[in-house]
Amino acid sequence: MEIVEGTRYSVIVDAQRYAIEKIDEAIAAGELDPLTGTGRPIPNLTRDPDWWVRALLERERYADRLAEIESYRNYTVAQAVAAEHLVDARATIAELNGILERWNENAPPEFVVQPVSEIWLITERAEAPGH
Repeated sequence: MEIVEGTRYSVIVDAQRYAIEKIDEAIAAGELDPLTGTGRPIPNLTRDPDWWVRALLERERYADRLAEIESYRNYTVAQAVAAEHLVDARATIAELNGILERWNENAPPEFVVQPVSEIWLITERAEAPGH
């Protein structure tokens, strides 16, 4: 970018031209094609000046709750693997997956918790001592 002596306005205009040039070059090279969210509205584009504080609090709330959900998931999976009968283990996992499904319906993508597959459960039980 060339800084032109003169008014502050001319420097700002030059900087804007430079930025537009670089954006146009990136578009032409296809560097902006795979961006996440392409074609969707920009989230939190409101007139509320405190939107970012609200978003931060929401993320914090999800982060705290996510720790509880993951702890419950780990405990429940351990119980299912240790269950005496496969029927009981499957019922425990089905109940857990129902809870996770309800959680995932409302959770932002970064807070989604993967359900437990029956195949994984059966494999873990086969490898566990005493089964």
